[in-house]
Amino acid sequence: MDVLGLTDYATTLALVAVLILTFYLFGRRNFSYFKELGLSGPKPVSHLGNLVQIKKLGFNNVFKYWREIYGDVYGIYFGVVPNCIVSDPEFVQEVLVKRFSNFVN
Repeated sequence: MDVLGLTDYATTLALVAVLILTFYLFGRRNFSYFKELGLSGPKPVSHLGNLVQIKKLGFNNVFKYWREIYGDVYGIYFGVVPNCIVSDPEFVQEVLVKRFSNFVN
């Protein structure tokens, strides 16, 4: 019986370890999106993205701060969802007006 009890404990421990590792790796895999595109941006926190920094610095101030550091175009994460931030009005006009036909729905 002790062997069976130990086996159940070891199996449960292994299952919990695998679940924690999967949860961590799933959260980290999405955070390579902007690196692959060559965009810079603030380092995200696993599963929270940049929400911690936004809460800490304030919604209005954080984007001004990041623009000074990372430039007019950079990437951030709301949770695990990547978002491209564009601060240059001319670039926004280029994308939304002149190249509007390139975007569907």
